[in-house]
Amino acid sequence: MMARSFNAFHSVNFPVLARLQDYHIIRYIPFEPMREPVKFQTDLSDSICVMKLIPGARPEMLEYLFDNYDCIVIESFGVRGIPNNLLDKFYAEMGKWAEKGKFIVMATQVVNEGSNMEIYQVGNKIKKDFKLIEAYDMTLEATLTKLMFLMARYPHDYEMIRKKFYTPINYDILCAFSEN
Repeated sequence: MMARSFNAFHSVNFPVLARLQDYHIIRYIPFEPMREPVKFQTDLSDSICVMKLIPGARPEMLEYLFDNYDCIVIESFGVRGIPNNLLDKFYAEMGKWAEKGKFIVMATQVVNEGSNMEIYQVGNKIKKDFKLIEAYDMTLEATLTKLMFLMARYPHDYEMIRKKFYTPINYDILCAFSEN
């Protein structure tokens, strides 16, 4: 993503919507007129935290976050999942957390192509053991905003949050693989 160039509005993980050619707009994705007036949502949950994994991240950090938030969005390295030095603490904390209706969403620090925890054995096991939500190709901003809205609307209803999270809104998630 760019901050100062004309490419600043280029969509991450999404094709070009249209282009101009000979004074005509050529659309690649059909224009969809609004079906109803825009409604702004002001009820948003603030019980979400982002944990960006870094080399040497301390396991103690997990306990603090698990105690103080209902949802943690973990930005992992690439498509892999949780580093080995955090696995034991993650399993211990996640066991306590799942009983309380709290949950994890796995995202990636890699801007393009999204995540897929099923590629590596560790990520695949964690995802299945704890029924984690995976952000796939959603941007971090879209992930957080959607979760803030869903958690306010469906407090402590993990299954509904999961279902609605994987329901695309304006193409925010394109490749939810086998989640739907």
